[in-house]
Amino acid sequence: MLSKLLPLVVVAVLANFGVAQDWTDGFEAYPAGYLCYQDPALVPGAPCALGNIGNSGGWDGWFNNPLESGLVINNPGMGSNGSDQYMDISPGIGSQDAVQPFKENALSGAGAASGAPYTSHATSGGWALSADFQIPVGGSALGAVYFIFNNDYNNAGTATNWSGQCSMIADPANPGQYTINDDLDPGPATAGWVEGEWYRIIADICLDANTCDITLYSAGSDGVLGTADDMATVLTTGRVYAAGGPVEIACLDLYSAGGQLFYDNMSLTSQGPWQINNAVSALDLNGGGGSACTGSHLTAAVGTPVTMNSAGAAGNPFDIAVTFANSVPAYITTAGQQQVNVDINHSSLFNLNGGAPNFAGLLRLLPHPGAFSFPVPTAGPILASAQQLVLDATHADAFQLSQAVEVDIQGCGGTGTPFSPALPDDGNVLVTLQSLHPCALDVTFYGTTYTEFYIGSNGDVTFTAGSSDFTATYGEWATMMPRIGFAADLEPNNYGVITASHNGNTGAGDWITISYANVTEWGTTGMGVTSYNIELHGPNGHEIGGFTTDGTWGVTSTCMGMSNGSLGTDPGQASFDAVAGSGLQASVNASDCVVDANVGGMIINSTGFTSIQFPLFDGSAYLVQ
Repeated sequence: MLSKLLPLVVVAVLANFGVAQDWTDGFEAYPAGYLCYQDPALVPGAPCALGNIGNSGGWDGWFNNPLESGLVINNPGMGSNGSDQYMDISPGIGSQDAVQPFKENALSGAGAASGAPYTSHATSGGWALSADFQIPVGGSALGAVYFIFNNDYNNAGTATNWSGQCSMIADPANPGQYTINDDLDPGPATAGWVEGEWYRIIADICLDANTCDITLYSAGSDGVLGTADDMATVLTTGRVYAAGGPVEIACLDLYSAGGQLFYDNMSLTSQGPWQINNAVSALDLNGGGGSACTGSHLTAAVGTPVTMNSAGAAGNPFDIAVTFANSVPAYITTAGQQQVNVDINHSSLFNLNGGAPNFAGLLRLLPHPGAFSFPVPTAGPILASAQQLVLDATHADAFQLSQAVEVDIQGCGGTGTPFSPALPDDGNVLVTLQSLHPCALDVTFYGTTYTEFYIGSNGDVTFTAGSSDFTATYGEWATMMPRIGFAADLEPNNYGVITASHNGNTGAGDWITISYANVTEWGTTGMGVTSYNIELHGPNGHEIGGFTTDGTWGVTSTCMGMSNGSLGTDPGQASFDAVAGSGLQASVNASDCVVDANVGGMIINSTGFTSIQFPLFDGSAYLVQ
């Protein structure tokens, strides 16, 4: 099979990875001092270190102002992961707004003048913008600090558009700690970030889909950022990247409104790319598209109709490579910057046109009819990938590739694949029903149908949005997102196991179980051991079942029950202990929240109830026993 691979590699010689270039900076290469490139003689009062003139690695002050540049600090062993140098951003030391202007450096003479290590900027594809950061002890009390990235920027100040602004603000309730939020997609701020500790922030940006995810990381037990045991906290996911202006990555901006913040180990790296469709060559499954960041993948149950649709320049020679295997990101990058995403070295490879190959030993090229569809056999389980090639004399490769499409047809037997998320303290994770089982459809909650939900570190399952809040209050349950479960400041990153699973269908809908086993009260080194299951569409309706706690819970506030949040009605706090064993309880409205709370400790449970059932899947009636 290697003989098949070599001819195509000759045609599609491995080339540079993406049009734009990757960038990294750990600040070790610079002399200590202000990191801007202007000659101090030309800019009166400029603090630029003489060794950095013309060699600032592209760094400058906001709008080309050297008086706002970042300060490189030499402090052996005190940078992230034990490095010696890092950047300090603080108005108190004359460093307020450092910028790495990717677009300006690439398109003007600023890049050459400042020693920028790149000559192009990101305008397509998938990218990860990453930085290690630390607010030193006492730094947050001085004011807010920000991690910012723009989709448009120039030194003249005539073109600016913000696509990310993550604020870090002192937490008045917890001295020495601060909160982090995405100001362009504000939700509950993540809390518990400690001064004097290094963390990592990564913005995963898909320019082709115009989306952005932002995740925060803390070092795991090895104390090193960037290793497998890092603990993740999702700040935002799937939001629009550029709400206005070009969909590009124009600059990174490190700004302080008074506080002090250290940065280290910064990078902008291209994600494993996937080929996308074009006017000459296009392939899809049931009309679905992919992106350069995610590819095109369809998972469905046996018997689901699936059609592969092909479009191409009519008359141009074409063929489609097919394998019974997964598609592969960046399997080969061609000289013309296209991505081969099928494993052409796989033993199952065949060409759709059939017959003796006449192209690269792989494909048999025939005139494309312009458009056609092919039914994918789904009577039984199948995993397959396909990618189309159409000759095009105008392209640098002399051909154009479609996106690769992958179909995974799975049987509906069994209970699916359990999912045990590695949740951080005060985090959440989005779960789609089909990720638990390909045949799963939806969950009905207060009359609304959902195909996904969020599992929270602090005990509850929420809909429409995730919750990272560690304060459990009745008011939040009655007024925010829909949710069900038990809530408190838990510590699942160190104690207990959380698992989601699909158990089939009860007739009312997909039966989903989210199990919280032996989770504990935060900060107690394993005290307050509590277990329960959240059942969605279970045999008893929606249910919080199997509830037990070991009697060692302290004074951390708790909530328990089910609510439609701001979409529902508030009849006032329930008392599950008071009605335990008293039969079915009728509410006034089906939209009523049914929630008990205790601001001073564990939910009152003198009767020893273990189950709260909602047989009609809303707040109209409930049973405590």
